Amino acid sequence: MATAEELRRKMAKKKQELESSHQSAIENKDKKQFSRGSVIIKEKLPEGVGIWNPKPDDHLIDVLAWFATKDYPSDSIKEDDPVPFLDLWVYKGVGSNADDFVSPSLTYKKKDPIAEFLRTNRDKATWKSNSAKRRLFYLVWVHDTAEEEAKGVQVWEVANWFFGAKIEELAKKPRGGGAVLYSDYSKELGKSVFFRIKKSGSFQNEDGKAQDSLEYTGHQFVDRDADIPDRILEQIFPLESVITLHPSYEEIYEAFYGEPYVEGAPSTKHSQENDDPSQEKERDSNIDNRLQRLKKQMDADVEYQGERDIDTPPVKEEEPKEEPKEEEVKPVVKTGLRRVIKRRE
Repeated sequence: MATAEELRRKMAKKKQELESSHQSAIENKDKKQFSRGSVIIKEKLPEGVGIWNPKPDDHLIDVLAWFATKDYPSDSIKEDDPVPFLDLWVYKGVGSNADDFVSPSLTYKKKDPIAEFLRTNRDKATWKSNSAKRRLFYLVWVHDTAEEEAKGVQVWEVANWFFGAKIEELAKKPRGGGAVLYSDYSKELGKSVFFRIKKSGSFQNEDGKAQDSLEYTGHQFVDRDADIPDRILEQIFPLESVITLHPSYEEIYEAFYGEPYVEGAPSTKHSQENDDPSQEKERDSNIDNRLQRLKKQMDADVEYQGERDIDTPPVKEEEPKEEPKEEEVKPVVKTGLRRVIKRRE
């Protein structure tokens, strides 16, 4: 682990890269919500570093940048660039053990059993409960109480919408002036961050238990009284080193389906989802509705005669020429409407 003096010298040389990291965070704040478990490997945390779980109250923190390693999952970040946070898409509470997994498909464009499942199971409830959530991971120094402050550096995982999106909006300077480098170690450039967590109602979670709805508000930057002290800088480490960034296809599959992965074998869960009578009824209803719309569209051009090709413009019968020979009048060739619908589905 680097000394405080080494980190200060390094940060002084990397101001442009830190500016670039903050600017990128501003631009991507809305692109890439809280649940059980975590992708953080607690056993790998440096001695004395814990996990911060803020409660409803007022909070004042310092966000601390670190220097990216080759394992940092971003094409735009190079090794040794200073970064203020780690931005990941995470599957939360997967399976009976409520495991968390970094999404291989959204993070690395790799094969992903949950993404494959969602491609064929897109109803709202299934999508909401199984899709990956955008999570941000920070190194923070918390100033809420003397006890919290004494803990030093802590790791914080939070939904992008609750914190990151709000802070990056604040960090954007007007008239293209760049970004506020709130994670810098100096009091001149760095800023503390104030925000408030409050209860805003309640809801029933997936276990059927009442749970408080939380709202994160009042985000603002606060001037620091001093530089980040040496004892805090000496606790800084690359967050990507304590997170399972590359879960295997097999372990995600087994957690999600509750059965070992066997190549080529259909999963029980996948079969059950596809054989659900309510889903079958919904699909049939969607097809019927689409058929009705298509019929109305065709009736505006020609009288509907039961079947025709919906991928071509409406075919209108030509007026017969003078004294046509009966054998020369050929019927309009029509393809099966329902067959086309089936192919599209």
